[in-house]
Amino acid sequence: MTIRSPACIALAGDRIADRGNGRIATALASRAAPGIPRPPVPGRAMPFDVTLPDLFKWLATAGTLLGAGMTAADLGRRFTGWGFAALAAGSASWLAAAQLEQETQLGLTNLVLLALNLFGVWRWLARGAPAPGAARRAETAAE
Repeated sequence: MTIRSPACIALAGDRIADRGNGRIATALASRAAPGIPRPPVPGRAMPFDVTLPDLFKWLATAGTLLGAGMTAADLGRRFTGWGFAALAAGSASWLAAAQLEQETQLGLTNLVLLALNLFGVWRWLARGAPAPGAARRAETAAE
């Protein structure tokens, strides 16, 4: 079997895998240098084999789900504000994953969502509660 490119070869156990075209050629295990650990077999995940973009994606998923639930529950001003904070953390994590994987559309979308979620944090947490009756006073002043 002819292997097309050295860049496509990865030692895995006693096999040499050509990822470019999916063909696998067996080789002797003794060809690998002694004392050098071999990479995992392609297609088999290691128990804790997580890349940095994967970590950001899982954090983003958790933050987005938690924040959406907290915001939708609307259990008070502070609780909703912390929901927006969790959504902002999720957006920031999606933005980091998009930057690492060079996903322009995902990055742009989450940049806008991050700005909107930070506005929600300011509106529900940082600004504080409006004075009692402020909405009614504003309505009567407009009339």
